[in-house]
Amino acid sequence: MYAVNGQDALKSQAGARTLDPAAPVEKFGAPLVVMDSASSINWASPASTVLFTGAQLQWTTQSDLHMAAAFTVSSVSAEATGLYTHEGGVQAFAGNGPVSLQAHTGQLEILADKEVTVISVNDCIEIKASKKIVLQAGQSSVTLDGGDITFACPGNFSVKGGKHVLDGGASAAANFYGLSNARVNLPTNPLRYSQQINIAGMLENDPEPAGAHYEIWTKGSDARLLARGTVSADALSERIFTDTAEDIEIIVGENEWGRYVHRVDLDDEEVDDAYMDEE
Repeated sequence: MYAVNGQDALKSQAGARTLDPAAPVEKFGAPLVVMDSASSINWASPASTVLFTGAQLQWTTQSDLHMAAAFTVSSVSAEATGLYTHEGGVQAFAGNGPVSLQAHTGQLEILADKEVTVISVNDCIEIKASKKIVLQAGQSSVTLDGGDITFACPGNFSVKGGKHVLDGGASAAANFYGLSNARVNLPTNPLRYSQQINIAGMLENDPEPAGAHYEIWTKGSDARLLARGTVSADALSERIFTDTAEDIEIIVGENEWGRYVHRVDLDDEEVDDAYMDEE
């Protein structure tokens, strides 16, 4: 027997604290390392930790097992690797990257006792092969082989599609409104000459000609009366009309008549140089 930390590897006697030389402590038959704790065990190292065994390594927990790494987790086996769950299934999540399943030299199989559902929420689903793709359900199959597509089934093969009616082209005459008549419609009768005389500008000695009598005559030996009346409040005569451009005379007065000649060139729209000659 070997002492451990200065103590003999013996059991105590029954009902006493005295050691019994005939009762040695049990020991392992081979060199082992046993770590046991009634509560938690914290195994931490600021550097690397290596766990190695020359035979089998078994890790068993009666509750949850959580393995976390700040960067990469790699699991390598020389032969096979299996993931088994009794209930709940197996889930693989990639928060920001792809999920890749690869079989370099053998087949990659996805097997299910019931249905297999493949869903792409935001993009498309692509199935690619360098030679051939076979989609089979029961005895029916669709084979994509190079440039050929083969449909095989023991029963009826039907192709259905929606009906899109394309109406023939139609035509209709365009209705345009008639263009406006931009021509100037001149009267059949020639335009007549007209004139209205401002009498106040001719009577310098009578600042208030309103109410005075006037007559308007054509000049010449065959003079004719064109208009007569009284001067209005704004000192204007009535408008007179002639068929040709003619010189006219206006006689304005009260009691004793004075004669005034107002020469007007009726070729112009307005009278620029109007003057009177007193006779």
